[in-house]
Amino acid sequence: MINIRRTLLGAILLASLAIDSAHAGPFENANTAYWCGDYETAQNLFRPLAESGDARAQDVLGFMYYEGHGVGQDYAEALKWLRLRAEQGDAEAQVKVGDMFGAGKGTPKNPAEALKWLRLSANQGHTDAQFKLGFAIAAGDGSPKDQAEGLKWMRVAAERGHAYSQFMVGSMLAEGKGAPRDYAEAVKWLRLSAVQGISDAQLMLGTMYSNGEAGEPNAAEAVKWFRLSANQGNQVAQSNLGLAYYTGQGVQQDYAQALKWFQLGAEQGDATGQAMLGTMYAKGQGVSKDPVQAYLWLNLAINRFGIEKKQFNDAAIANRDMATAELTAEQILQAQRLSREWKPKTAQ
Repeated sequence: MINIRRTLLGAILLASLAIDSAHAGPFENANTAYWCGDYETAQNLFRPLAESGDARAQDVLGFMYYEGHGVGQDYAEALKWLRLRAEQGDAEAQVKVGDMFGAGKGTPKNPAEALKWLRLSANQGHTDAQFKLGFAIAAGDGSPKDQAEGLKWMRVAAERGHAYSQFMVGSMLAEGKGAPRDYAEAVKWLRLSAVQGISDAQLMLGTMYSNGEAGEPNAAEAVKWFRLSANQGNQVAQSNLGLAYYTGQGVQQDYAQALKWFQLGAEQGDATGQAMLGTMYAKGQGVSKDPVQAYLWLNLAINRFGIEKKQFNDAAIANRDMATAELTAEQILQAQRLSREWKPKTAQ
């Protein structure tokens, strides 16, 4: 998304310095109208400037069409003006044009064209473009898949403090993608990302501390990172935090807390959270026994587990069978109906 503050404040600064004396007055008037919320006047003033080649006006007019400020939202028109700006070498416009080709906004989707514009921007040092370029190359989106090349670009962005690049570099190094596996280096990058608030990095860092991939297993450190991620609504982290409270690993065992976190993860569709929530209802752990609720959550979890979690799936089946034995035929039908009608919630 175009940085509004950068675009408009930068434009105002350029106008105040009278870099383009021929258009300084009209551009400043257009900017004033925009800031006052008079988008129609702003659009009428920006358009002739943009048509005459004023790059600043092309930038703002493209943004107005992209967001629908004072004009009907029109991605094709936005792309037209932003592309003119991008062709004049503006790195911010180049990354936006790349995004639009990548997403098919205002133009048919064209990953190769998207990559072209992202590369132009990345070569100018635009951090977000460097990340997006690296991510696309590593995924083979718009070019042959090349994880090493993708990692190279994301590392450049990571070294400049780009939080999600730091997560991607850490996760790729942990998995041995694009470079030999290096847990110590992975933890370094994941921690940098996690302290910037990236939920996925917090989850992965917690998992590595739990599994002993960040040194000796450290349940308390794992809980710390799971909690940060869970508080941001990450469903896997919520279920992992629930498991910590359920088993008493890294925290004092607390079924009430376990139930709370399993419920949050389960409601968003995490299979582990659903299975554990169903198990607690089946056994009356931290909550009154409720075979209908047990059946509902266990039924949702069953077969959502992949092959690598067969043990969890088998346990869920056994617990659902235990709950079924306590249900009447009518209650079984009720539980099955609740299971069919269930829809996941989004994180708050």
